[in-house]
Amino acid sequence: MLFTDSNGIEIQRASWGQKVNIWLKQEHLVDEEIKVEIWDKDYFSFNDHGGYINNKSYDGNLLSFSLNKAMKDETGSYAKLYWFRYIYLFALLRSL
Repeated sequence: MLFTDSNGIEIQRASWGQKVNIWLKQEHLVDEEIKVEIWDKDYFSFNDHGGYINNKSYDGNLLSFSLNKAMKDETGSYAKLYWFRYIYLFALLRSL
């Protein structure tokens, strides 16, 4: 999985208000239900939940979300976003 811009180019940083995509290197996930949880990873005592991406029937394209005000309010002004890979693995195993 990679965070990308709208052209599918990997990014390392993004600004609040920007649309960000997740690219999945996948096999056999088309038409599967995909759920991705997004969390922040910071240097404070707790990691904060940032949001979800729910896709009822994955089409193989980028999964998009916005670094909006609600996410900023949850995570604080500085956050390093990450996702749970087990969701991808769960979807992969479920589709076999």
